[in-house]
Amino acid sequence: MFANIPWLKKVIIIASFFCMVLLLLPSLSEGLLLSLIGGLLLFIKPDCAFTKISLKRIVSSSVIAVLLLVVYLYYLSQYNDISSISFIMSSLLYGIISVVFIYAFISLCSKADFTGVRSGGSTKVSYKYLIYALIFSVLAMLFVSQSSPLYEINYWDDSNIYHTVAKAVWNGKLLYRDIHDQKGPLMFFIQIPGVIISDDSFTGMYVIEAIAFFAWTVIVLKTVFLFVKPGIATYILIPPISLFALITNSFRYGGSAEEFMLPFLGAALYIGLRCIREERSFTLKEAFVVGIISSMVFWTKFNLCGLLLGFVIYVLIVAIREKKHKELPKLIGMFIAGFFCICIPILLYFAFKGSIKTLFDGYFLSNVSVYVDPRKGSTSDAPFIITFAKKQLEIFMENYKYEHIFFMSVFFSLIVFSARKEKKTFLFFILTLGCAYFGIFGMGFQISYYLMGLKSFMVFAMIPLFLLTEKVSDKLTVRALRPGLAVLGMLLITATVIVCSPSLFMFGREREEYPQYQIAEVIKADGIADPKIINFGFLDSGFYLATDTLPFNNHYCTACDYEYYTYEHKALIQQKAADYIITKDKTYDWEGYELIFVSSSNEMYWNGSFIEEDTFYLYRRVS
Repeated sequence: MFANIPWLKKVIIIASFFCMVLLLLPSLSEGLLLSLIGGLLLFIKPDCAFTKISLKRIVSSSVIAVLLLVVYLYYLSQYNDISSISFIMSSLLYGIISVVFIYAFISLCSKADFTGVRSGGSTKVSYKYLIYALIFSVLAMLFVSQSSPLYEINYWDDSNIYHTVAKAVWNGKLLYRDIHDQKGPLMFFIQIPGVIISDDSFTGMYVIEAIAFFAWTVIVLKTVFLFVKPGIATYILIPPISLFALITNSFRYGGSAEEFMLPFLGAALYIGLRCIREERSFTLKEAFVVGIISSMVFWTKFNLCGLLLGFVIYVLIVAIREKKHKELPKLIGMFIAGFFCICIPILLYFAFKGSIKTLFDGYFLSNVSVYVDPRKGSTSDAPFIITFAKKQLEIFMENYKYEHIFFMSVFFSLIVFSARKEKKTFLFFILTLGCAYFGIFGMGFQISYYLMGLKSFMVFAMIPLFLLTEKVSDKLTVRALRPGLAVLGMLLITATVIVCSPSLFMFGREREEYPQYQIAEVIKADGIADPKIINFGFLDSGFYLATDTLPFNNHYCTACDYEYYTYEHKALIQQKAADYIITKDKTYDWEGYELIFVSSSNEMYWNGSFIEEDTFYLYRRVS
């Protein structure tokens, strides 16, 4: 069995298994030893009699064993991760268990038949599932997202920015010219229906989030359909399992661009996998749809387009390999046609307003000038490739430490699809994941929520998971147990996900406890009609929402100290144009303004490691 797996895939399996182990075990040395023993299994060819093992295989396995052992011993010598014989014995025990696990797991993955849709099949979703998934989405997002009515405010600054800017656009301001943020125009157009529903709360955003998650659960089911013949357990468990994409640190408190693009990116993966499973070429209609998806992602947040780039590269490789050159021009033409279906209305809107240049400067130039700098923060004179590699390793490790569920699913998927003889599926997975990763992190910039842009790839891990689920379900001789156990599993998983949600930290907090509403009451008591407020030196934290006002200047909130962004605020303060100034964690001595109120609040640090205190200062213009 393992002898038929190419050596490169064997390396991928070993590396993936090693990374999975590190997420499960507390010690790196145990992980190294696990990989040493379990990984060798792939090269020794254990499904054959040991007497038939060739000298070449023994030598190659021994070399690998020595290399892994050297790494293992080096780690022990550097970090002294060994104190007693009990440690060695426990590590050896883990190693023995890993041999059994990796053999049984890969054997199952390589031999199990995917029983889903083939050529001519249907992935149509029943209306019963749609109703169930919609109800589940509405209820689950009540707890998982701070945009829901169960929370007084979404404490995440990015969500407040989207709401404030969308509200300003809905009230007649022109994006980028009159009010600025670096996200694409489609991000704010998506938010406008939410503003229409409620312009003084996040209820509208909650509705949009619930719809987006509902769409994600439908995409997951249709994708699983391609590989697994679903039973009642799959239908019941897909929504709660899909919810795992939303509970990690990258989800934050809900409302990111990555979250809203999740179903669209998932739909692109579904289209690609369906063509592969049905063993056919991409149709012109599918090329058109992928073009539309690409354009929507591009005009929302262009660094998320890496997945679509990987998709296009895959199509080109397959077309060239299978000598289908004549189909390429038509596919490319339909892709471009779909892409411009979204581009043209957006460009016409800004052209009609005479603001094409502000669109270019506000969306493209501002992002490039702030974020695109792979050497940022580095004082090293090392070659670019070394600097780039070090930065990517830092970013990977930073995400790896706090996003266990996501990385477990990725490594799980790598092992499964490396062990199977499905070259196209494996190639599609590697290309789309690789391009998506470097599209997001390739420029050397990392923020915690960026990883949310890769969560659509968790669907690959759900395929073998639900294959195993159906096999277990089929073993139950009492048919009534199948839905009963599935419902129990759904309840347990949902409860676990909700408890682990970063949002839950603020569940039950009263409105009067938030600095946003405390400061709003102080401003309201002064009786100034339509007060002019400056949000100085930090991102929008909900003060415009709480005071029911709109910013009166363009670059109304800043996250960095670049003169380009702070000049406007400093000039307005010098002119005493603002009635109030709000600062965060810093005090200032401004001529003509006095400090009148201070308020503090606690929130969970982005990686969940500790609770941090935010202190806000309110300054009022002296009459």
